[in-house]
Amino acid sequence: LDYDDTERVMTEKLQNQVNGTEWSWRNLNTLCWAIGSISGAMHEEDEKRFLVTVIKELLGLCEQKKGKDNKAIIASNIMYVVGQYPRFLRAHWKFLKTVVNKLFEFMHETHDGVQDMACDTFIKISMKCRRHFVTVQIGESMPFIEEILSTISTIICDLQTQQVHTFYEAVGCID
Repeated sequence: LDYDDTERVMTEKLQNQVNGTEWSWRNLNTLCWAIGSISGAMHEEDEKRFLVTVIKELLGLCEQKKGKDNKAIIASNIMYVVGQYPRFLRAHWKFLKTVVNKLFEFMHETHDGVQDMACDTFIKISMKCRRHFVTVQIGESMPFIEEILSTISTIICDLQTQQVHTFYEAVGCID
């Protein structure tokens, strides 16, 4: 795998999503799947730079596109990509916490598929970053899991039964 070439191609494809020349849900989904599939293949610093660029571009795309359907697809792809990069999440506590809190917000979003995506991404992240939830992080007064447990009823109040099961499974694997 030629990392530089792979990164260049993916960055070009992402630019074509942003500038509209290749914009479609299918193209975006395919690109984000590919971006997620190379997690861990680059050196950590290169991966960090690449991921920050990808997230920035996807957030910009979300701002630019109109309509709840477009925004939901883009948000789902952002969360998918972020969930595929646990090494980055483990190295950046504040970003990890922000992502998880955003997932909790998405758990109240009634747009089709968004709650499923939020629950699926939460379980993936909780499995790969579990120790970060139980450790008191720098700048925090308690482990994040305590915050989650104290607000659990608010977090899950809009979820369907199966989604609640997924949420509890995610919390249960945090050690």
